[in-house]
Amino acid sequence: MTLTPPMRSLALLLALLLLTACSSEEPQHRERFYAMGTLVEVSILGQPERTASEAADRVRRLLEDYQARWHPAGDGELGRINRALAAGESGPPASDELLDLLAEGRELESLTGGLFSPAIGKLIRLWGFEGDGSEGRVPEETTLEDWLADRPTLAALRQEDGRLASDNRQLQLNLGGYAKGHSIGKAIEHLREQGISRAVVNVGGDLVTLGQPRDRRWRIGIRHPHQEGIIASLEIGSGTAVFTSGDYERDFEHEGERYHHILDPRTGRPAQGLSAATVVHDDPVRADAASTALMLAGPEDWPAMARRLGVTRVMLVEPDGRIHLTDSMAALLQVEQDPEAGVQRWPDP
Repeated sequence: MTLTPPMRSLALLLALLLLTACSSEEPQHRERFYAMGTLVEVSILGQPERTASEAADRVRRLLEDYQARWHPAGDGELGRINRALAAGESGPPASDELLDLLAEGRELESLTGGLFSPAIGKLIRLWGFEGDGSEGRVPEETTLEDWLADRPTLAALRQEDGRLASDNRQLQLNLGGYAKGHSIGKAIEHLREQGISRAVVNVGGDLVTLGQPRDRRWRIGIRHPHQEGIIASLEIGSGTAVFTSGDYERDFEHEGERYHHILDPRTGRPAQGLSAATVVHDDPVRADAASTALMLAGPEDWPAMARRLGVTRVMLVEPDGRIHLTDSMAALLQVEQDPEAGVQRWPDP
């Protein structure tokens, strides 16, 4: 069962409507490349072509480095740690950056009651969602039951002189739920350090802005989870992160049933009830993690989850096309297609 290609409709995933947001006389540089398992677009305004190209190339190298270091089954830092954890051994010394990210992961795991957890790497592997181009598969029921019986959390991960260890061999680290937010945030920092004052880094449709065009705010599109085109557009300013989790990003079919990559640690199975969750926030890591956590919380419990995570700008889409918008998100957003089942407004959590 081959996964639905993650590159599907990437022209829509990278729906940054930059040309409508800038004066026609302002220099613009866009560079696209493949990194972190998806297509990346770096858009830089107001810089000479050579300066912008060199800055975008540094972003490319940074993101490629993160991908090499933090692939859960690769030869980099995280892959080596995971192999040691599976063997019941202490891993090699972890970098300060990874330790800091795991500390943030512990906080997010606690805030979400374990719904968001970087410790479920083995579950992700069991479903065949671990690597780029991997094949999806439905695990045996007994295999899922064994994993659930000893469900791992970051609370079971201990640090010994900078080395990570755990008594639970089910614990495998996968940073996919928030490492993209961290990486894009670092890319924006790199651009700022190079003297770039207006740019967007867009990784597979998730993005962070730096500065803004001269004559208006950034205008971006949010992909429709059920059909071609965008479902809504947003106008946002500088230092804003927009992240979406959706059941269409990586999926496969087996015996007439569709399975997607957003896995619920409580059941060991794909989350049910929502097709997409978009979060706008100042912190890209929080936006990234929250979009996943809201998908897992589902249509009944998402307001409480948003409140616990401190996110107020939220859009959700149900499988029947119904859209849920918080008041703060509605102030930024314009629905571009007629919703299939209406729009429901919610007070900010």
